[in-house]
Amino acid sequence: MARINEVIESVGEQVRQLRIAADMSQVDLAERANLGIATLRRLETGHDVSLSTLVAVLRVLNRLEWFDGLDPIGTGPTPMELLRLRKGLPARPQRVSRKGLKARNERHVPQKPLGEREDQLGELR
Repeated sequence: MARINEVIESVGEQVRQLRIAADMSQVDLAERANLGIATLRRLETGHDVSLSTLVAVLRVLNRLEWFDGLDPIGTGPTPMELLRLRKGLPARPQRVSRKGLKARNERHVPQKPLGEREDQLGELR
């Protein structure tokens, strides 16, 4: 497992590479993120910075998706949703209007007059 300082250094290097790829100087990025240049340099060189500093920089670099893997308590899928997903079903049952349900049933179950259905039932007996 990587040590904490190794992870911080890696994040700093990735931020530096993103800044360079965006063709921005440290001064430009620091100004747009409303940070001091020294704070940005600390981030890029793998020193401790606040989470709000990292968020500000990633926002300017259009990389807030870095945080998508984090799951605040209670927003992830429930055990039932996970089970449904494993079975290839939607995580949550889809709501269907009565009109939509009726139309779907009419497509899949041909409606026959009651007398014909009774005749078929008699044939099965």
